[in-house]
Parts: sequence; structure tokens; C-alpha cells
Amino acid sequence: MVNLILVLLFFLAGLFFGVRGSISYINAYDAILLPYYKTIISIYIISLYCFIFTFCGIIIHIIFAKYFRSLSNPGKETRPVAIKKIPLFLMLLCLIVFVLSVILINQGMSFHKDSNIDPKTTKVFLIGLDGATWNVLIPLVEKGELPAFRELLNQSYWGQLRCAERATSPLVWTSIATGKVAEKHGVFDHTVREPGTYESVPVKSYHRKVKAIWNILSENKKTVGLIDWYVTFPPEKVNGYVISRLTADEKDKTYPSEIQKDIDEMNKKFITQKTEDNLFHVKEELLNDVRKLSAATSYMRGKTPTDFLGVYTHSTDAVQHYFWKYMEPQKYDYKIWGMNDSDVKKYGEVIEYHYIEVDKMIGDLTKNIDDNTMLIILSDHGAQAQTFPHVAVDVDKILDITGFLSFKNNFQEIDFSEAKAFSAGIEKNYQIKGVCLNLKGRETTGIVNPGEDEERIKSEIMKALADLKILENGENIFSKVISGKDMKEKRWEDSKIDLFAYSNDEALKEFYKTHIKIAGETFPLTDILSIDDTSGEHANEGIILMSGKNIKSKFIFPALDIKIARVLKKTAKTIFGDNTPLLVKKCFFILNFESIAPTTLDITPTILYSMGLPVGKDMDGKTIIDAFKSSFISKNPLNYINTYEGPLSTKSNKVTSTADENMLKKLKALGYIQ
Repeated sequence: MVNLILVLLFFLAGLFFGVRGSISYINAYDAILLPYYKTIISIYIISLYCFIFTFCGIIIHIIFAKYFRSLSNPGKETRPVAIKKIPLFLMLLCLIVFVLSVILINQGMSFHKDSNIDPKTTKVFLIGLDGATWNVLIPLVEKGELPAFRELLNQSYWGQLRCAERATSPLVWTSIATGKVAEKHGVFDHTVREPGTYESVPVKSYHRKVKAIWNILSENKKTVGLIDWYVTFPPEKVNGYVISRLTADEKDKTYPSEIQKDIDEMNKKFITQKTEDNLFHVKEELLNDVRKLSAATSYMRGKTPTDFLGVYTHSTDAVQHYFWKYMEPQKYDYKIWGMNDSDVKKYGEVIEYHYIEVDKMIGDLTKNIDDNTMLIILSDHGAQAQTFPHVAVDVDKILDITGFLSFKNNFQEIDFSEAKAFSAGIEKNYQIKGVCLNLKGRETTGIVNPGEDEERIKSEIMKALADLKILENGENIFSKVISGKDMKEKRWEDSKIDLFAYSNDEALKEFYKTHIKIAGETFPLTDILSIDDTSGEHANEGIILMSGKNIKSKFIFPALDIKIARVLKKTAKTIFGDNTPLLVKKCFFILNFESIAPTTLDITPTILYSMGLPVGKDMDGKTIIDAFKSSFISKNPLNYINTYEGPLSTKSNKVTSTADENMLKKLKALGYIQ
């Protein structure tokens, strides 16, 4: 009886910790889970805990009975057989329930017929929604506001897509399109400083150093179409068409060029009326961006069908940057953010309305999708509340006060004929700041002599930056200042930046009530800062949804952040080493979560596999093999090629853009650049 009580206590302990673990998990991911999955997850976690604890109880019972038989059962066994089997019955019950929950988790593998499409005839339709998040989507789906998404969720492989790198849109969308990290493809920021100039310009397609999916497919006799994809201006020559900067008043933005006239005429139907209410204007302009994309995509799909079509909108990200504080006003200090109840009432549902417009676009674009097409909807990253303004040190203001730089035109423009140094134009969401010397022979109107003059001025600037302290607490503004020669990060090796300063973000937190002394004069800290007043910020978890005849219907669970997952992984490694059996991995899928969790680097390898092409071994991403039906995988094993890289005859030429200035203004408004 003692042994039975022991096993029952272990079972009850498992039940207790299982319920607690499931509640904790559901609370953590409540916004992205449909009710159906909340139930499955709860059953999974509780049954897993109960099974493990009961199993441990039985093992202890066996050891206890074997070595302490006289203590545990001094007399003749009088318990009925049924009672003796209770521990085994409990463990078996937990195991059965656990297995059933695993089957429900993978319900798509069992409930859909394996009618596969030949990868050689497979087409891909990819819709990119910058910054889209399940945290907004799922609550709207549950309210019945997004019928297109609701239908797709029931027949797709979907869940969170992890951003594998720094969540900067041009960087990540280029990684998505190449399967390679930024150190390989060369696109890091929204802007780049062109050689021989002082100005930073929006990053262009020719800054990308490797082939994108549209180049690879074109070279393999697949037709491609691109509409407004990030970093595709100027358009490259492809086996199909490219419409870059769809919503910008831009010349030469299409390939072939004759498409542009039709696109420009189409855009005239969506004119945003000017108004003194800037936020209202922004809201309407972003909605029109979605309508323009929907119209252009519908038109081009009818006019020029392609094997691969990639379309993109930045509007989902922008609307969250501008309006998040109105959607969740309870998270914000009204005084700091300049908010009032009237604006909250007026703009509180702007983000939801925008997602409804996006859902309408997706419904229109997918209603006639054919059986041979695999649909992918994804975002580069997610979004969340930015409850405290981001601040960044404006190095040019410091250089001006210390005499190394001067402005003209009422402080609107740097006078490079007088400037000894200037900031490197690194985006303000970087912790790192750069300074370039206005060096003769390197810069257009350089005034600093190379050699002794160069080293002296660099040392003076480094000392000036390193000595800057908050007067109220003595903390340094910059935690570290180094010479450009000492920078080891590959990102900066060809940047011609002469020194780097690392912002001390902790020291900047109370920026609104602290001061600083520069060149013997005291200033409010806000005088040398750039303050970002956008209220939504990037989160690491984006979205992915894949649908098609070759794709199984399955929800990808976020990482089960519970202690038992770690215990199970350690136990499996102790028992099996690095060779954990596949059966164990499938039963305890949390053991193998990292290997199946899709990332932004995995999209290009997955597209190549789905279309019957080998995956490049030099790609940093992997094929999302978990998304495909087992019958498709068995008929189409993964193939690899060393690399697709080589001469790219279709690379775009460098151009001067008529719309760069407007794009820079938008980037500043969104808080990306200073």
C-alpha cells in the first residue's frame, strides 16, 4: 500500500505541475493561440508531466520493493490484483492521452489525402507583410474580422517565424530572398553611404552581393514576378518582370520598362487627400498602399502569369510604428507620449482596420489560386509596444559644439568645406555610432591632411566623446570609444569609418531630466539626442503560413518554455548522446524544437525544394522539411548544389533616384534614421 500511495503522490505531483505549466504557457502565448490549440497544448503538457512523474514513481517503487521488501511488504501480499495494477494503469493512461495530443498536434499528417503535385510544375506565390504579428492577427480572427486568414489557418502549416538576425527590414527581406546572412549578402541597413559622397541614400539592389531567389529561378528557366519587394530598385533583368517602389513617384522602376505606364495609371485611382491631420493622412496613405499592391498584383497575375510571384507591403510595419500606442494606451504614459483620450478614441482601431484591409487583399488574391501553387504568407519580424521612447546620441551635434563640424542654412545642412569630421550615417537604432574624418584624397572636399593631422584630430575626437558624462550621476554617455582600425566586426571592415563610439543606453534612460557639459558649456541632454516618438517596435517573432497540395496542415507551437523540456533534453542527451532516435524526437518534439523552428533564412531553401531545385550548400538557411507531407518527401528527397553563385549578367546598374529624398523622409518619420 505504501508503494501505491507513493505512485499516486507522484501522479498528483505531475498533475499539479502540469496544470501550472499549461496555465503559464497559455498565459504567455494567449494572443497567438486559437481556442482549439489552447486545449491541445493543455492536454499535451499535463499528460506529459503526469506520464513522466508517474513513470518516475513506478521506478522508485520497483527499487523500493526490490531492496526494502521486508519494509515495504512485511506480510503476505493481500492487495487485489486490480489495485496492484493502478500505477501501471495510470502511466498507460497518461501515455495514451499524451500520444493522442501529439497526433492532434500533427493533425494535418493524418486528416488530409496525399495528393501531391510534381515539384517541377509547382508554382509559388509569396506575400510579404512587413512586421505582421499573430498578436494582432489571432484576436481579429477569433472576432471573425479576418475571414481569409481564418480559412487559411484551417488548411495550412503556420506559426511563428523567428527573425534570425537583427530585425532591420532591408537586411531581413534580403536574407529571406537569398537564404544567406547579411555578412554574405551585404545589405545591412535602410541606407548606405555611396563612395565619393557625403550623403547616405536608401539601399539599392546593386548593393546586394549574392543572387536572390529570382535570379536563381530565372537562370533555371523559371519565370518570376516581383512587386514592391524591398531592395529591388533599380529593377534587375529577370525572366519575367520586376515592379520596384510601387507606391513611390519614381521613374524607371519597372522591368520591362513598358509596364510602368500601366502601373502609374493604376496608382492614380488611389490618391490620398491632403489634410491638416497628419496622422489621419498617414492612416489613409497606408491603406492606399495595400490597395495599390492588391490592384497591381491582380493585374500582373492576369497579364503575365509566372512560376514564382513575390509581393510585399511595408504598410503593416509602418501602421504599427505610428499607431500602437493608441491600440494599447494602457501601456503608455500619456504625458511622455503626448496622448489624450480623444486621439485614443480616434485612432485606437487603426491597426485593426489596416489588418482587415490586408485580409481583404489576401482573400481577393487567393480566391482563384490553382492547385499547382504553393502559397506563402510571412513577415520579417513581429511587433510589440515600445512603451518608452528610444533615444540616440546625435554625434553631429556633439561635433558641432566641440568645433569639429559646422552647419549652414540655419543648421539644416553640414558645411563640408569647413568640417573636420562628421557622423557616419549609421542608423539611429544601432547602439554603435561612427565618425568619419573629412580626409583629403578620400572625401570629395576633404580638409584634413593624412598622417599626423589625421591622427591628432582623431585622438581629440575620441577623447572628447570618451569624456562625456551625465552631470547628475557621472555616467559616461559612451561606454567605449575605439579607432576604426580596431573594429573587428566584418560589417564595418570596408566602411571607411575612422572611429566608433558605443552608446551607454542605461545612462540615456532619464534623458528628459539630465544634463551634460560639452566644451565647458552645460546643455540639457535632450540637446544632443534624437528622440524616436514612434510607439510600436520590432519583435523577433514574425509569422509564416504555407498552404498547398504538398503542404500539411499543422500549427507550429512556440517553444514550450517549461522546465521539463530542458530536463527531457538533458536526459535524452545523457542516454543517447548526439544520436537521439527519430521516434523519441517525434514523441517529444520539444526535444527537437530548434531544428524544426523555421527562421527567415529558411524561405529560399524551402522555395527551391518545393520547385524541384537543389538547395545551395552555402546557404545559411535550411529547408522547412517539417512543412511538407511525408509522401511528398519520400518521392522527392532533398538535393544540394555547392553554390548558385557566379557571374550575374542581369545585375542592375547604379542610378540616381528621383524618389530617394522622399524615402529618406519616410525613414526618418519611422524612427529608422536621424
